[in-house]
Amino acid sequence: MLWRQGVNRSLRRLVVLLALATLPLGCGSGLRAVQPKPSINMPPQSTKLGLVLAPTVRDAQKAGPLSVAEVRKSLWNGYVNGFGDAAISDRYGATPGDYVVQIDKLDIEYNRLINVPYLSARYRAVLKSPNGEVVRTSNRNVNTRKIGDSLKRQLVELYEVVYEQMAEDFFGSGNLVAPETPAATPKTKQQM
Repeated sequence: MLWRQGVNRSLRRLVVLLALATLPLGCGSGLRAVQPKPSINMPPQSTKLGLVLAPTVRDAQKAGPLSVAEVRKSLWNGYVNGFGDAAISDRYGATPGDYVVQIDKLDIEYNRLINVPYLSARYRAVLKSPNGEVVRTSNRNVNTRKIGDSLKRQLVELYEVVYEQMAEDFFGSGNLVAPETPAATPKTKQQM
């Protein structure tokens, strides 16, 4: 009888430990600005690429039990890290004569696949020419690459995937990088 009680107690402890181990890190907590590093290889440009975040891109978002803060700062970090020398150094803007990436919408979503959490996002962005004309549009739903990672790592990946998809939609055809260099095409590091 004592042996059976010991087994039941050990079994209960094991079940509790397994349940705790399957909880996502950061569940019910908040995440602040991150440093995404999208895999984009942007060739040298004669013009710069500006970033404009529409007021509809909320800086704080609630995704299920997760609170995501400093969304706009994370988008800026990913833009600078991804587009490198082509990115302008001023915060959120462009100078006359620049192409502009304008992000109109970014909604982060918390999902579960067989009790494993993962993040996804819906975004809409446009590439504008120096005269303000919309040249390309990128409107997608994207997911993190690896489900099961910590939610912070998934958030970093999510921003990376957003910019990688944008770069593919905007520059993947090779028709436009800058008017002076139409043959230059950025490639994701995974394509290299």
